[in-house]
Amino acid sequence: LLGVTTRDLVEAAVLAGGVALALVATHRRLTASGFDPLAAPSLGARPARTELLLLALLAVCTVAAVRGLGNLLVVALILAPGAAALRVSGRLAEALPLAAAAAAVAGLGGLLLSYHLHVAAGASVALCAVGLFMLALAAPARAAG
Repeated sequence: LLGVTTRDLVEAAVLAGGVALALVATHRRLTASGFDPLAAPSLGARPARTELLLLALLAVCTVAAVRGLGNLLVVALILAPGAAALRVSGRLAEALPLAAAAAAVAGLGGLLLSYHLHVAAGASVALCAVGLFMLALAAPARAAG
């Protein structure tokens, strides 16, 4: 985590930008296919294609992140913030930026924890990400609406 080069950061930023643009461009189809795959075709979405697109975007994120972060941290930062955001948010449009913010908070909190307690940075970030998810579990779940 602390040995990331400028090139790694540039590559990750370019890939993250591409993924963000793809998510914005396909938001309606992703939402329809993800929440109601049976009705999605009537809304112009093809659930099978949309699922493949989502898996491809996840693969791009994983490839971009593994080099700089490592396997454990990538899994923690992909799963925990998204799960926490979906737990406290009633809508996908709210959950996406909330998940990004939770990942940023986990990253900053983990680095601060690592610095002050002299422990491994990657494990600290993963711990903070999972801790945010545990806090979200303690909060009352919001219904979709």
